Amino acid sequence: YLDVIYRTSNIKKACRNWAKEHVDDEVIVFVYSAINAYIKGALEVRKICKNCKVLLIITDLPQFMELRPSKLKKRLKDANWKSLYKSIMSCDGWIPFTKHMIPYLKLPQEKCIVVEGSVNVNDAIDSIEVAEGNHVIIMYSGGLNLSYGIPELLNAFNMLNDKSYELWFTGKGNAVNLIKERALEDSRIKYWGFLPTHDDVINLQQKATMLINTRMPTEKASAYCFPSKIFDYLLSGKPVLTFEIPGIPDDYYTYLVKMNSPNSSDIGEAIEYVAKMKSDERSKLGVAGKNYILIEKNNIVQSKKIVEFFKLA
Repeated sequence: YLDVIYRTSNIKKACRNWAKEHVDDEVIVFVYSAINAYIKGALEVRKICKNCKVLLIITDLPQFMELRPSKLKKRLKDANWKSLYKSIMSCDGWIPFTKHMIPYLKLPQEKCIVVEGSVNVNDAIDSIEVAEGNHVIIMYSGGLNLSYGIPELLNAFNMLNDKSYELWFTGKGNAVNLIKERALEDSRIKYWGFLPTHDDVINLQQKATMLINTRMPTEKASAYCFPSKIFDYLLSGKPVLTFEIPGIPDDYYTYLVKMNSPNSSDIGEAIEYVAKMKSDERSKLGVAGKNYILIEKNNIVQSKKIVEFFKLA
C-alpha cells in the first residue's frame, strides 16, 4: 500500500500543477473507474479551478471485482472502502455502468445517468465469416475464472456427445488448469492461451459458430457489472449466449440467446438450440445484434447522452 500512497501523492501533485494553468477555465474532469487516487486527483483540480465539475464513471464496484479474495485482501479492501466511498460521494455527478449501483452507493438519482460503456464504430469488421464444414464451435474469451461459470460450461459440454462440437477458450485465470485437464480428456476442447492482441481474439471469434458468456446470475456481483465482452461478442456478428444477469439492461436480450440457468442441462440446451439453427438464421441473429450496438451503443451516441444529461454542451 506504500505504492498506492506514492501514486496518489504524485497524481494529486500533477493535477494541482495542471489546474494552476486553468484557474479561470470551465473544466469538466471525467474520472474513469472508482479508484481513490484518480478521484482525489480530480478533486484537487476542483479546489483550484473556479468552475469545475468532477464526473465519475463507475465501471465496477471494487468490493465485487474479485469474487473470492483471500482473507487478507478482504480486510485491506474493507479498510480502504471508507476512504474510497467518501471520495466517490465528493463528486458532482456519476455515470454508473448498471442501475443497481445507484441504490447500493446511495447516490442521488437526479445526478446519475446509467451508461454501460460503448463500442467504437471503427472496431466493427466489414464481413462475417461462416464456420467451415460441419463443425459447431462454441467460444469463450476473457477472464477464465472458476467463479465465472467455467466449470459449469465444461460440465455442460461433456454432456454433448456430438463429435462435430468444439469448445474453444482464450484468456487467462484460475480455471486454466481445469480447462487443460478437460482438454486432455476430450480432444474437442481447445485452449488457445492468452492471445497477444485484440485482433487475434477477433480473428479467432470469426471462426466460431457462437460465443458464450457464463457470468453467473447467482453471484451478487452480477448486479454491479456489465460484462464488457458482450460488446465484443455482439460486434463479431455471431450469436451470443448468456445468462440473464441484472447488470445487462433488458433491451440487450432481444439480441442475445438466454440460458435459463447455470445447470449443465440448460447450458447444453441453449448451445444445441443455436447449433440446430439454419446458417442464415444464425447469421440474421448475429447481424441484428451487431447492428444494434453499432447504432444504439456507439461511442458518439453514448457520449451524447452524458453531455446532454449533465448539460455540458
